[in-house]
This record gives sequence, C-alpha cells and structure tokens, in this order.
Amino acid sequence: MAFATVADVLDRFDERTLRDLCSDTGTPANDLTTNGPLTAALESASGVVLVACTVGQMYDEATLASLEGASRAILVDIVCALAVAKLVTRRPMRADVAQVWKTAIEEANAYLDKFRHGERVFPLPQQLDASTPSVEGPTTLDVQRQNLLTYRCSGYYPNPALRLPGRQ
Repeated sequence: MAFATVADVLDRFDERTLRDLCSDTGTPANDLTTNGPLTAALESASGVVLVACTVGQMYDEATLASLEGASRAILVDIVCALAVAKLVTRRPMRADVAQVWKTAIEEANAYLDKFRHGERVFPLPQQLDASTPSVEGPTTLDVQRQNLLTYRCSGYYPNPALRLPGRQ
C-alpha cells in the first residue's frame, strides 16, 4: 500500500515534468493515474519509508497509514520526493538538471534518516511518551535504611550521602 497517491505527487511536482519522466516513448505520458512507472515508484518509495520508520518497532504500516494533518503531509512529502527521485534515476540527465534532483533526493533521505535514528518522530502519544525519559533512584533515606556496610563502618568509607548523584 502506497502512502501517497498520484494526486499527491501532482500537487507537489510539475505535471509536465512528471509526464516526461513517466514516458519511455519520448512523448509525454497521457494518463498518470494508471501509469506503471509512477505507481511502481510510489510503492517503492512507500516501502523505503516503511523500512526506515519500522526500525526499533516505533511505527507499523497501519500507524503510518492512519496519520492525519501535518504528520500525514510530512509523510506524503517524503514519499513523493523519493518516488520522483526513482523516476529521475530511470534516465540520464544533464549535470545541472541532475544536481537539482540530487539535492531534493538528499533532503528527503536526510529527513528519513532522522526518523530512522529517532531524532524525529510523528507526534503520536506512544512516541511522545517514549521520548520523555524519567529517572528514578533511591533517596538518601532509602540508602540509610538499608544499613549497608558503608554506614556500619563510617570511619573507613566516605559518607554515602555524598556519593549519590546530584550530591556534592
């Protein structure tokens, strides 16, 4: 299942360019909605996003498909950029044109790497809760009540209260 549609790609990229990229005959493709290369590129790009976002089991396919609002827009932007990148790589181009596309591809891949490494997350409750660590440990009173060797031999060991984190 692709995370973006042909209409999404047309909203983000020039239709004339897409028609040229999707044609193998030298004349622009007529119907992009059923175009094989564009559909395959969208599926492939969705697969790349899915693989990157399922690292560490942070997301699954159903979660990504159910995104809404700005999160959905970011997902669709990444998928569309990767799909067009796949179309661009189907044919050789002049160096100056290729550089423009290369920049767009690198930007999409960099954003995807941030998802892969957990630097970016979609704002879902589970992911937001996971990004807020909580630190708990024993208090000084808890340590004293354990009657450890360091308290029983106070003249030999340093005071444990001074060795706890945050104590000086």
